[in-house]
Amino acid sequence: MAALQRLIGNAAVGELLGRAGAERPEEAEQQSAAVRGVLRSPGRPLEDSVRGDMEARLGADFSDVRVH
Repeated sequence: MAALQRLIGNAAVGELLGRAGAERPEEAEQQSAAVRGVLRSPGRPLEDSVRGDMEARLGADFSDVRVH
């Protein structure tokens, strides 16, 4: 499930960057580089209090969620 979320999320980000790039190519490249850097980073887990609250309210496991 996490892999699918990453794939779909990454595809959506790529599509948005592609749209922006059509208008301002020089800015789009800077943004693309920044986004690629963030997506390559491991991120950090949710804070324990936030994770606990979300898991209790939604009945789901958020242990694999990462914030970038």
